[in-house]
Amino acid sequence: MDYNDPHNVQCNALTAFLRTTAVHGMLNAAPCRMLELGCGSGPFGRRLLAEYPQLHVTGVEVLPEPVAALRLIVTRDGLERRYKPLLADIADAEVLESSGYDLVLAPNVLHHIPRLAHTPVPDNLCRWLRPGGFLVVYDPNGANPVQQLSNQVTRVATLYIKALHPYKWPGETMYSPAYYRRVFTRHGFSYVYGFTHDPFLPVRDAGLFLLAVRNVLNNAVALVTRGDWRGAGQTLLFRKD
Repeated sequence: MDYNDPHNVQCNALTAFLRTTAVHGMLNAAPCRMLELGCGSGPFGRRLLAEYPQLHVTGVEVLPEPVAALRLIVTRDGLERRYKPLLADIADAEVLESSGYDLVLAPNVLHHIPRLAHTPVPDNLCRWLRPGGFLVVYDPNGANPVQQLSNQVTRVATLYIKALHPYKWPGETMYSPAYYRRVFTRHGFSYVYGFTHDPFLPVRDAGLFLLAVRNVLNNAVALVTRGDWRGAGQTLLFRKD
């Protein structure tokens, strides 16, 4: 999958989810300001800009190379007035204005933050959202035992194999839906709705043998589990109180 493509399967899935929620009405009703966390090249934000003409996006990324690439894309596509790339750390509350956003989108980013509950990030997200604004978390599912085991193995592997670093950070982890519900409801949010998804992963097209083995194990577990355990991914919606 091309993670930089605004029409990749993850961007498609998240856009389809938002159409079924109150966020869709908010995006259509009035000018809306969205914060895209860990934006990289901004695929999710750029996809939503194409869907919602009223939307303006600020993308925050801690790595300078993706921000530089995103600035070139924004200029190329004529999005300078609607997409603002920002090189910053979301652990710093002062990088963004309080109550400045209607929607915070966290796509595949929060699992990069070790011990999330003990960082300033949950409070910062609450601070940056206006009252009644929404937070959307789209992340790997840390409750899935096969995904969690795979994560622990690859965390160790990244210490010795530098070629893995573009795909996994040595310190990253995975969080369960229950963990996110606990963390954010303790930091000024109400839980609205969520679900796990992608219970069955591809085997033939996995690419690497070890990845195919992991997916076979995942699919076997998916056959006998329900609830938070079932699914390689999770999507959660929170509302600021």
